[in-house]
Amino acid sequence: MNLRVHQIELELQNEQLQAARSEAEATLARYTDIYDFAPVGYFTLQRFGEITQTNLAGARLLGVERALLTGKRFGRFVAEADLPAFNTFLLQVFVGELPQTGQQNCEIELMRAN
Repeated sequence: MNLRVHQIELELQNEQLQAARSEAEATLARYTDIYDFAPVGYFTLQRFGEITQTNLAGARLLGVERALLTGKRFGRFVAEADLPAFNTFLLQVFVGELPQTGQQNCEIELMRAN
């Protein structure tokens, strides 16, 4: 009898987990659509500026196929004059030295691959 109750509890938990997974997958699909088809370029960078993810507009902005951008340093697309400011900003972002007063930004000029 006790084994049967435990089995029913596990089946209920399994159903809940499957429902949560379906919801997470649907949310990820919506996020992916928003990210990929946004009219502006988005880049996700690692600590030292390596690109881990970009959207279609970002790839078009740099003139490089999206799949080829993964692992490349974003700094190679930053105008030489703006590279020190970008590197400082990137360091501040990852060290947590930026004030927590809302959105922070750094204006830089980008260069296309060609």
